[in-house]
Amino acid sequence: MKQLYSDLFPFALLVILILVGFIAFWSVADMVILGASLAVVLIPLHHRISEHTLPEISAAIVTFAVFLAGSIMVLFTYLVLSSNVVILTELFGTIGIWLNNPATNPLDFGIPVAKATLFDLLNKGTALFVDYQTTLLGNLSLIAFKIFVFFVSLFSLLRWGERLNMKFTSHVPEVLSGYFRKLSGVTVDTLYAIYIVQIAIAALTFFMAIPVFYLLGYGNVIFIPSSLLSVSLSPFSGHLSYSS
Repeated sequence: MKQLYSDLFPFALLVILILVGFIAFWSVADMVILGASLAVVLIPLHHRISEHTLPEISAAIVTFAVFLAGSIMVLFTYLVLSSNVVILTELFGTIGIWLNNPATNPLDFGIPVAKATLFDLLNKGTALFVDYQTTLLGNLSLIAFKIFVFFVSLFSLLRWGERLNMKFTSHVPEVLSGYFRKLSGVTVDTLYAIYIVQIAIAALTFFMAIPVFYLLGYGNVIFIPSSLLSVSLSPFSGHLSYSS
C-alpha cells in the first residue's frame, strides 16, 4: 500500500498543478485545449514534413498553414456577412418583433424554451452576425490575446507535445498506465472523427443546400449555405466572440 501511495503521489501532484494552471488562466484555457486538439490531428502532417526539414521549421510551416486557412475563413465570413447585412438585419428584426408580441408565446408553438432564453440567443446572434464589427472592437484585446495563445499552443505542442506526453506518461503509475493508453487512443480517434466529420458535413451541406434552396424558390440562394459553411468551419466563432 505504501508503494502504491509513493507511485501515485507524483502523478497526483502533476494533475493538481495542471488543474491549478487551467483555473488560473481560465479565460484562455479554451484556446489551449483547441490548440492541443488540433495539434493531435496535425501531428502526422508534422512528422511527414519534418522528414525533409528541421522539426522547428516543420511545426512553423504547419502553424502558418493553419493561420492561413483560418484567415481565409475569417475573410470569407466577413464578406458573406457584410454583403448580406440588410438581409440579416431584417431577419433578426423580424425575430425580435415575434418575440416581443405577447400573442406569440413560444410555449404555444411547442417550443419548450423560455422567452428570456430566446431573447438571450437573439442578442448573441445579433452581436455575432449583425453587430459583428462592434463586437470585435469591444473584445479586440481579448480576441487578439486568445489568437496569440492558440497559435503559441499549437506550435509548442506540435514541436514538443510528444516529448511532454512521454514525460507525463512516465509519471503515470503502473496500475493506471493501461487505462491511460486506451484512453489516449480513443481520444485521438475521436478528435480525428470530429474534425474530419465536421469538415465533410459542412462541405456536403453547402453543396446540397444550394439546389434545395433554389428549388424551393428562395432568393439569394448562396447566402444561407455560405453562412452555414463559414460558421461551421470557423474554429474561433464560438470561442472568440465574447469575453465571458
